[in-house]
Amino acid sequence: MKKTAPRIFLFDIGNVMVRTDYGITYRILESLGVPPAHAERFFENDDRLEFNRGNIDGRGFYDALIKKYLQHELPYEEIVSAHDRHMYELDYDMVRILDALRAAGQTVAFATDTNDWQMRREHELLDVKRFDGPVFRSNEWHMIKIDPGFFPRVLKELGAPPSEILFVDDSIYKIESAERSGIQTFHFERNPDELAWRIKERGTDLRVQF
Repeated sequence: MKKTAPRIFLFDIGNVMVRTDYGITYRILESLGVPPAHAERFFENDDRLEFNRGNIDGRGFYDALIKKYLQHELPYEEIVSAHDRHMYELDYDMVRILDALRAAGQTVAFATDTNDWQMRREHELLDVKRFDGPVFRSNEWHMIKIDPGFFPRVLKELGAPPSEILFVDDSIYKIESAERSGIQTFHFERNPDELAWRIKERGTDLRVQF
């Protein structure tokens, strides 16, 4: 069955608009004396989920990292710097796609699991305001994209039926969460050319060159 042509395009930011690599942070931490097995707990832990939900602040997350996960004393500034380095580059091909969508009269919005540190780093790399659409942030809503209430609230905020929204994310779990609300999805695997082709396939006149 042919998909409805989307009129609202909803993008993740980390690893979709901004390229990321957790390994960069792990290597920095290891160079500062953190054992590799502990460094690899930096991003994958329950306290980071609460940081992303906005339920703890940066200082609270730092304290949890030092005491529970890294188990190695490091200054706050070094931890934040190590975190920020994993967001290393803007994907300019994705920017071209979003600019082309706006030129075609489509709505461009963002839905991101984020926190205070990540927001500051994001602003250094990407100006989301240039696309004019709404930005839905987990730390402002106190829920992340896999939480049951996230995408129902997105639908309410956008005021659009789910069939008219295309959500683009690199996480299959977040894709599945959106699909449970009936939203169209595209699983992004650093493949902007395929995304552009899929958007055209679904009926949008997208004029973009890489």
